[in-house]
Amino acid sequence: MPKTPQPPKPRASDQVEAELRRLILTLELEPGLALSESALMKRYNWGRTPLREAFSTPFRSRACSEHSPSTGPSSPRLTCRFC
Repeated sequence: MPKTPQPPKPRASDQVEAELRRLILTLELEPGLALSESALMKRYNWGRTPLREAFSTPFRSRACSEHSPSTGPSSPRLTCRFC
């Protein structure tokens, strides 16, 4: 009898993105805080590639981070659109 196919495992970047969203929305990451790649990697034991993928355009377009060419990503300042 053939094995039932297992659902694919979530990508590491999807897991990092979900966790970043949770940290931002629960205010564990202060609004407006510059998000240091190296600090996040060390604090949450995330790899560089999944973290960079999580900061990609789709993540930013979901209003979960702000990005400045000079300072890089930061947690968004919360407004009523998050209520």
